[in-house]
Order: sequence, then structure tokens, then C-alpha cells
Amino acid sequence: MPKETLDHLRSRKKPVLKTLWIPTDDEIASEYNRLEQEVASAEMQAKVRSDDKAASERAAAALMALADYEPVMRKNAIKFVFRSIGRKKFDALLAQHPATDKDRADALGVKEEELAAGNDLSEAELQWSPQTFPMALIAKSMVEPELTEAEILEWIDDDEWGTSEVMTMFTTALQANTTHQLITLGKDSRKTPASS
Repeated sequence: MPKETLDHLRSRKKPVLKTLWIPTDDEIASEYNRLEQEVASAEMQAKVRSDDKAASERAAAALMALADYEPVMRKNAIKFVFRSIGRKKFDALLAQHPATDKDRADALGVKEEELAAGNDLSEAELQWSPQTFPMALIAKSMVEPELTEAEILEWIDDDEWGTSEVMTMFTTALQANTTHQLITLGKDSRKTPASS
């Protein structure tokens, strides 16, 4: 096997991508969730009653109904794609948004007057400011929709976004930056029955 060059190795490594769909219409999202629950229930019944042909047919019909409804859901949802910004940029972003003593006090449930008394807050090991880091990471990591960082921050600061939606965006951006993809291939990377 020929030796690979550093440039070739660099060109092969792709950043981690994470995709998230957020519905824009609550009624359509509720219907989609209902259909998903019907599929789960029907598939469970089909599994429990493996000899019942009608149960299998109900599961197939539920799955078909969900598949038929998916284009409606996609038209009424926004697709977000978050890409890893790289370890060095991620560490730099963390350094730009450190947790404050107030952040640590809030995490420990310490009252403001206790904070003023100079209590030791070192046990609250926050890696970042919950006030600024989530929005900054979302803005730096979002590659779809294609918006500037300023537009992203302005958009997700809008009152239409719920806290759970913004936190889900942050969690997805964080996963893109902290998840690793590892696989096991061949006898060199694991013990196989033949090699043990």
C-alpha cells in the first residue's frame, strides 16, 4: 500500500455534520408526531402478534401514511445543518465566552448576596457562559440556511423561537463539534473469532 501524503490525508477528512428539522406549523408537526406514534404502536403490535397478518398490514399502512405525510412536513419545516468548526476554533470560542461567577452561582443556586460575600464557586465547573456561548456556537456552526452570523443571531433572538427550539439548535451545534465518528474495520482494528 503506497504511503499517503499529509495533503491527501487532510483532503480526506471531512467535518462532522448534524442536521435538524424544526417545524414552522405546530398543527402539521402534531399530525406528523401522531402518525409517528401510530407507526410505533402498529409495529409493536405486529412484532408481538407475529402470526397476525392483519397486525402486519396495519403496521405497513401506518408506515405508508407517515411516508405520504413526510413531504407535507418537510414543506412546513426549516432544515438546519451544523458543521464542526474544528477543535482550535471551538477552543477559541470557549475562551471568548467563559462562565462568570454569576453563571457559576446560578448553576449552584447561590443567591446574589452570597455571591457578594465571596463564596468559593469552583465546584460549579461550567465550561462556558450559558448566556453567550450557545448563540455564538449556533452562529459559527450553522451552514444551512446560509445566513451571516449577524443574521443568524438576529433571527434566533426573535420572539417566535421558543427556548426549547433554541436549546435544540445549540445541542445539535454542540454535537457537531464534540461528536466523533469511529468505526471498526477488519482484523487490524478488532479481534475476530479467527484471530483469537
